[in-house]
Amino acid sequence: MRELLIHLSCALNMSAFLLRDILWLRGLAILSSLVWISASIGTEFVGSIFWNLIFIAINSWQIIALLRDNQPVVFNEEEKNLYHGLFENFKPGEFLKIVRLGQWQDLRADSVLIRQGQFPDGVWVLSHGEAEVYDDKNVHKATLGANDLIGEMSYLTRKPPSVTVRMETDGRALFWQRKELEAFFRFHPTLKIAYQSVISTNLAGKLRR
Repeated sequence: MRELLIHLSCALNMSAFLLRDILWLRGLAILSSLVWISASIGTEFVGSIFWNLIFIAINSWQIIALLRDNQPVVFNEEEKNLYHGLFENFKPGEFLKIVRLGQWQDLRADSVLIRQGQFPDGVWVLSHGEAEVYDDKNVHKATLGANDLIGEMSYLTRKPPSVTVRMETDGRALFWQRKELEAFFRFHPTLKIAYQSVISTNLAGKLRR
C-alpha cells in the first residue's frame, strides 16, 4: 500500500508539471504532497513529512494570492483610461497594486515637474492635461499628454534628466516615489518587468511622434 501511495504521489507531481494553468498545477502539487505524507507516516522519513508540509504551505499561500489577483476588479473612470491607455500588459489586480502604490496629484499650469540636471523624486504618468519638454537652451522639444510618462528615463538610467518638463495646462497625474517603486519591485520582480515594458512602449510612442 505504501509503495502504491508513493507511485501515486509521483504521478500527481508529474501531472502537475504538464499543466499550463498555474492554479491547477499548484493544486495537484498540494495533493501530491498530501499523498506522499500519507505514505511516510509511521516510517523514519520524518524529514520528508516536514518538507512536504512546507511545500503545501507555500503552494496554498500562492493559490490564495492567485485567487485574490483574479477576482473581478472595478476601475473608476480615471483608472480605466490609464489601464487601457498604457497598462494593459498588467492583469487588473496587478494594475491596482501599482495604482495604490502611487499618489494622485493635481497639477497647475506652469508648474515644473522636472528640471534639467536635477534628479527627480520619481515617475509621473499624466491622466489629463499637457506638459511641455524643453532642452537646456529652452528650445521646445515635445508635448506630453494623457498616458505619457514623465521622469521615466532618470528612473531607468539613474542619471539626472537632460530636459525640463513644465505643465502647459492644469492637469492630473499619478506619481510614484522612486524609493517606493524600488522597494515594491524587490518583492514583485515580474511586475518590475511589466513596468519596464510600459516605459519602453511609452518611449517608443514618443519617438514616433
